[in-house]
Amino acid sequence: MRVRTPSVAYEEQVRSKSIYLLRRWCGQRIAQVNDRAPSAALLDEIETDLRLITMLKKALLNTQLALVLSSIESRLGGPIDTLAPSRAAQLVLGGVGVASGALDRYDPTHGGRIAAPIGLAVNRYAAAQPDVAQPVDAGRAARRIASGIIIPDWTHTVAPWQRWLDPDPRIIGVLDRVEERDRVVLVLRYAMGEAHPITREALAGMLGTQPIHAARFERGAIRNARSLVRGSG
Repeated sequence: MRVRTPSVAYEEQVRSKSIYLLRRWCGQRIAQVNDRAPSAALLDEIETDLRLITMLKKALLNTQLALVLSSIESRLGGPIDTLAPSRAAQLVLGGVGVASGALDRYDPTHGGRIAAPIGLAVNRYAAAQPDVAQPVDAGRAARRIASGIIIPDWTHTVAPWQRWLDPDPRIIGVLDRVEERDRVVLVLRYAMGEAHPITREALAGMLGTQPIHAARFERGAIRNARSLVRGSG
């Protein structure tokens, strides 16, 4: 988080507007869903766009991680390393969560960069933490957190729908061991790479088959990948 990722204004604007429009578009289509007989194709389109929103939010938040950390440390008056590892991890995840919420409320049609609302939100969050509001003794040598302290991956919690729509996060660790077709299906369907997620209909077109078969391939790919995960302990 100390390494500042460049934030290109044009890319930030396009991603922010894409999230804004996709959320509205998803809301309109959700209102069209028939509760008694929902269209599988319509649901899949909505879910795929929600995955794309998640992907765009991750990309935007990744450029703001240094701001999140510097805002917390500015309030702390020193490096976050001076806190206990578990508390430092808690503050980091809390700060990223607050930044994610600020991004949800950001309206790109009003102009401005996302750093301003995110910085304000994280500052308010940090100021409300009793152990952060007390400056560190400048004369004391700051300790450093030892390597091996695990902080949960923040990218798994940037959107509330991830718990239902994201595949098992461990699957990406076995992609190089699954069969070629399974790897293609997982990478294309869930954007486990640089591309954006695609619908089952689009996947079927790329595989030269029908959506019903693409759905079966997808279920099989997830099942096979999970089997490898379990085999890896």
